[in-house]
Amino acid sequence: MDRMTRLLSHVEVDPTTGCWLWTGETSWGYGRIGVGSRGKGTYKHEYAHRFAYETVFGGVPPGMVLDHFKCERPLCVNPEHVRPATNRDNFLRTNPIFACPRGHPYPENMRFNKKNERVCRACWVIKGRERYRLKVLRERGKEVTPMRRRLEVPNDIAS
Repeated sequence: MDRMTRLLSHVEVDPTTGCWLWTGETSWGYGRIGVGSRGKGTYKHEYAHRFAYETVFGGVPPGMVLDHFKCERPLCVNPEHVRPATNRDNFLRTNPIFACPRGHPYPENMRFNKKNERVCRACWVIKGRERYRLKVLRERGKEVTPMRRRLEVPNDIAS
């Protein structure tokens, strides 16, 4: 049995999207197919979308992964729906980060701390003001309650 016949024996075509949906074994949400020979000791599992792409277009370039850019369906093995991409490009396309958890827009508010972690500059300024506010209140002998998840700094320092 040739590679394409073997692949298509585990595929159901979705006529509305053109996706070739994998009906065989899966792993982490992606189709999985066995390749090689058990007798020769070369048997291994491979992702079905990669198997399909290599069958139609040849190998995937080194250091690249296959990105489901057309349909975003892990079970789709249509070679026309995937393309080679770097892992970084694939991640950024599927996980765009436009704002910090408090809603300040990136990248203009983004900076990196000493540990090379992404930090929102606006949140960093707010936290600094809050630390200063607490310090002033403690020095004045007032009862101190830290703010939690607050975006603006109150004007109680002057009181």
